[in-house]
Amino acid sequence: MVLVFHRITFAGVALNALSVPLMVLVLAVALPSVALVAILPSLAPGPAAVLGIILRALFALTGLPSLPPWLSYRLPGPPLWVALGFALSLVVAAWAWARHTKLFAAASASFVVFLALVCLHPFAPKLPGGVMEVTALDCGEGEAVFMVFPDRATALINTCGVGERSVRGISGSRWNAGEEIVSPFLWSRGIERLDVLALTHSPGEQRASAEALARNFKIGEVWLDTTGRSPAAYALLDDIKHAGARVREFEGGERMALGGASFHVLWPPARRENETLPSDGENLDSLVLQISDQEANILLAGHLDAKAARALVASGEPVASRLLQIYPRALAESSEDDFLHAVSPQVIWTSGVRSRGRPEALRAPEFRRPRFFRTDVDGAIQMTVNADRLALRVYRTSTGWGTGAGTGWLLTSPASSVP
Repeated sequence: MVLVFHRITFAGVALNALSVPLMVLVLAVALPSVALVAILPSLAPGPAAVLGIILRALFALTGLPSLPPWLSYRLPGPPLWVALGFALSLVVAAWAWARHTKLFAAASASFVVFLALVCLHPFAPKLPGGVMEVTALDCGEGEAVFMVFPDRATALINTCGVGERSVRGISGSRWNAGEEIVSPFLWSRGIERLDVLALTHSPGEQRASAEALARNFKIGEVWLDTTGRSPAAYALLDDIKHAGARVREFEGGERMALGGASFHVLWPPARRENETLPSDGENLDSLVLQISDQEANILLAGHLDAKAARALVASGEPVASRLLQIYPRALAESSEDDFLHAVSPQVIWTSGVRSRGRPEALRAPEFRRPRFFRTDVDGAIQMTVNADRLALRVYRTSTGWGTGAGTGWLLTSPASSVP
């Protein structure tokens, strides 16, 4: 359960003890009911009514009131040696039962120790130290950027939002990206707590994902954009406060600090007292965030359009950054002006399946060409930055790579500078 679903559930034992007999009754009554429908339809309503009662009782188990947190909670999977020790001690204890009293006692004690390690997970997360790590997750049309700072402080910028499954071009049921994409990634790193969750755009649209993360992890602070607040955003705000996280609202021009890094909201521009920002078509709802520390500047430009990009460059704000994240359409529009020249990034990445090919600005001979990645093609993109090196690796899920084909991290620039 904990390895696959990342869940410890003591309540599940009792619920299964109740549900298994009910399932046996369902099969015992359902088969005669189906037979009676075919042979003597007039006698079928009686068993069918009994079957309905049993099914209602079974479904009622899934609708029980919320259980105390300690009865069912989420956490990362244990290290391999703990999982092997847990299984081996259980097997030895079962074999030694009524055969070797001392061996049974030793195996039982070992089992209790490993059980405690599984349930408590007293292990440090797998985070690098002394470098800045940036991971852009692959989540379809949405975006999520996980950051680790040199002192191992962590931040998640956006939560992918909500999307749809699609099989052979046919849209399927809705899915929760926070539950199905972001949470498994964080658990794979052994993470139980996020220092900061920042929602830089459309917090209402990210409500389901953010709520899933608030349920699955302890969150120190949640940073919210105050622009264009919707009823769904206010509902999210209430849910986050109820989960116990501290909420901080930010707006244009504001600066925040985390792990020795500075977070600066470059766009929309800072609003002076009693000033109303213009509504002449400039994209004021797309927040641009620059993250700086001693290692590098990172610019998260989001859905910045061409007009807002020109206004940002004209404002004189220092936008030069080694890493740039921008929405595909915004990147194509921004190629018409000097935004990319002002940023002069070494790496650009985009999120979303609507990105097509490489923008013309990146082909221009006079432009210092950056490395260009797309999460819908390359998968998750992980960048590790220190003072003089920028190492990248991508997680591709397609085969046909030749040597090393298959799912896994592929190192694209091992311990080397990206020109």
